[in-house]
Amino acid sequence: MKRMILPLVLILSLLASCSGKAAPASRSVSAGALSYTAFPDLSGYTVTDPAVYKAGEPEVKGDRDNMKLVNFYRDDIRIHGELYLPEGDGPFPIVIVSSGQTAPYSVYIDEAMAFSESGFACLVFDSIGAVGRSTSGGELTDSSVLTEVQDLNVILDSLPKLPKVDKDKVFLFGHSIGGLVDIIAGAGRPADISGMILLEPAVTYPDYTRENTPDLADVPDFITDVSKYNTLVGKQFVIDMCSVDVMKEAAGFDKDVLMILGTADKKASSSPSSAALYPKAFKAAGKAFPSCETFTVQGADHLFQGEYGEKAVEKSIEFIKGHI
Repeated sequence: MKRMILPLVLILSLLASCSGKAAPASRSVSAGALSYTAFPDLSGYTVTDPAVYKAGEPEVKGDRDNMKLVNFYRDDIRIHGELYLPEGDGPFPIVIVSSGQTAPYSVYIDEAMAFSESGFACLVFDSIGAVGRSTSGGELTDSSVLTEVQDLNVILDSLPKLPKVDKDKVFLFGHSIGGLVDIIAGAGRPADISGMILLEPAVTYPDYTRENTPDLADVPDFITDVSKYNTLVGKQFVIDMCSVDVMKEAAGFDKDVLMILGTADKKASSSPSSAALYPKAFKAAGKAFPSCETFTVQGADHLFQGEYGEKAVEKSIEFIKGHI
């Protein structure tokens, strides 16, 4: 399993939460949340609503039986991906991969092939505007965790129009910020999801952002210091991330969750959002889900490369087979 995702530059020690996607002047902390971070005033700012978008007709192309090129459209902007299919007529359960920040979908093709070889369809895709994702449209500075949730919602809406896919057996697989995207999307439409696999989801990112944003009025339209948010981002990225209540979102997903964590914290590639560095945050997030199994890969860092990634996929396949 290859990885090119850059580490998130997170410095907090505990997970915090706020009261959801709305933008009131004051916020209350969810029950059970760990919070030592001041919440910025979001009144006067527009938080992206992940449930408001226009989904276009998907396009499926390609002559190969086991892989199709797929274009989805959100608000007339293209979301490009690849659909990997097992041999046979189907319909097959589908795994949708939401990738980590700065990682194009191409780094998850090993996973997609492993899933398809195990009898599951697998979709990998590039979110609109996300860094390193030149196959899809949109501007990097317009992207946020909630616009990525919109993208995933478009894909979920479009599943009935994909070949050989069982729309009633859908599993989300999210790595890092992609895991955070899955948590929010899953909480918004749990009836459409059969289960969720989270590979060190970025549960600390919202609190990190709030800690670094005491006053949104001081945030420029474009943040060019890539050490702050791992890449160039726009102000909307900060606004939307500040609005996310991880604990509340996790509590809203009533299906089974598999959370896969590593133990390494000293490698150069290890992110400060890794479970090894912030175990209390991941423990709190795991407890917030109504049903969550935690699986630890000894020696793995945040990137889950090589044998560590293979172990994560093996466990994921076992999880899916137990839920179909």
